[in-house]
Amino acid sequence: MRCSCIARWKATSGVWQPVSPAPRLTSQQVLDTVRASAPGEQKVPIRGDESDLPSFSGLAPRRGPRIEAYKPAHLQAQESSRSGGFTRRTPDELWKAASAPSTVQHAISPVMPATSRSVEVRGDLSRTYANLRGILNKSDIRSELRLQERYEKPKFTRQRLKSERHRRRFGAAVSEKVGAVLLMKSRGM
Repeated sequence: MRCSCIARWKATSGVWQPVSPAPRLTSQQVLDTVRASAPGEQKVPIRGDESDLPSFSGLAPRRGPRIEAYKPAHLQAQESSRSGGFTRRTPDELWKAASAPSTVQHAISPVMPATSRSVEVRGDLSRTYANLRGILNKSDIRSELRLQERYEKPKFTRQRLKSERHRRRFGAAVSEKVGAVLLMKSRGM
């Protein structure tokens, strides 16, 4: 079974943090779980009785038909179970439904601050970890975090970035010239 988890670098604590797909529960599922957790005790309703809660059954759905196609499998299963009456699902069933590959694989990727540092785990964890580590090294996250510990005046920030750009461009030019020399040597020139 493939795991469709996402590994992220958590900038606040500086550690790798695997993010697993957690199924979202409806308010009714939360109420049922809380009430079923203490069978011997007196059942205390949360926010009053169900009759006090407003009924949203007559409202039209907010989502159009186009967005429904992009819903993950575990959410589509919950919607279909709601229409014919609520059926309680075990945590194992919810986890399997959330781990199952969706029908539309990331057709629209969400834009978040961590998007560029997110890598989907597909089978080989070590390869994914190396890929994520390469992305972090290339974007220089560790040094940026170290530099953000103290305030840097704008003048010094401009100087530092100018120097870093020059070094990067100079290194690229040198490696290009070395590659040209090696190519000429291999051709016998």
